[in-house]
Amino acid sequence: MNVPSINVFNETIAAPTLNTEALTRVVKTMAEDFQKQFQSINFIILKTEEHTQMNAQYLDHHYETDVITFDLSSDQEAMGEVYINLDVATENAVEFNATPETELQRLAIHGVLHLMGLDDKTTEQQNEMREKEDFYLESFM
Repeated sequence: MNVPSINVFNETIAAPTLNTEALTRVVKTMAEDFQKQFQSINFIILKTEEHTQMNAQYLDHHYETDVITFDLSSDQEAMGEVYINLDVATENAVEFNATPETELQRLAIHGVLHLMGLDDKTTEQQNEMREKEDFYLESFM
């Protein structure tokens, strides 16, 4: 399996960010587990205003959310972009008694799981997604 190119762009002035080295390791493991070949994944951390505008513009969802994933794969290359809302991640961290860094990691994993083909529209899918998030979150430790 190849090692995907992982890029993290923090478009906020806030401190929490993702450890690119650890994230690359986790994504490589996920790709192996799901038998996917990823060329690159970009993680972009935004504030609520920009993130919500993107949600409305591209998905016609007029509300704030924590993560938006775009699968940009072609026949030749598997790639994607994961947009994370830092403000919602910070709120989630307080709600779930986690650190902001841990919540960013969870949301990054969540976005990659979407790129791997998982969905979270039903309660059953949400439960499966949460189990896989917890499993791969352990890889960051």
